[in-house]
Amino acid sequence: MELFTSMNRLNRFYTVQVNEICATRKMTSMQFLMLRYIHQSKSCTSMDIVKAWNVEKPTVSEHIRRLHDKGWVAITQGADRRVKNLSLTTEGIAVYEDIIIEVERLQQEVTAIFTEDELDVFTRFVAKLEQQFLSYE
Repeated sequence: MELFTSMNRLNRFYTVQVNEICATRKMTSMQFLMLRYIHQSKSCTSMDIVKAWNVEKPTVSEHIRRLHDKGWVAITQGADRRVKNLSLTTEGIAVYEDIIIEVERLQQEVTAIFTEDELDVFTRFVAKLEQQFLSYE
C-alpha cells in the first residue's frame, strides 16, 4: 500500500509543479499534456487521446476546445466527416517548445539524485506497473 501512497503523492507534487509552469501561459498541466501528445503524434483525433489516456471524451473535448480557442490547436475535417484531426499551429508549437524546456529542467532537477542506471530501472518499473494496470481494463 505504501507504494501507491507514494506514487499518489509523487503525482500530486509533479502536477502542482507543472501547473505552476503552465499557469504562466494560462493553461493547465492537462492541456500541456495534450499539446505534447499532439506534438508527438503530428496529427491525431480526440478519440486517440481518449483511448491513450483512458479519459472521458467530454473532458478531452473541453480541453481541446480551449486550446483551439487560444490558437494553439488546429482542427481539420477528416475524410470521414465525423472525424476531426488535431494538429498544432505554429503558435502551438512555439508554446509547447517554450514550456517543454521548463518541464524538462524540472524533471532533471528532481531526478538528479539518481544515477542514469537507477533512472532507467525506475522508468522500466513504472512502465511495467502501467502495463499491469492496463491489463485490468
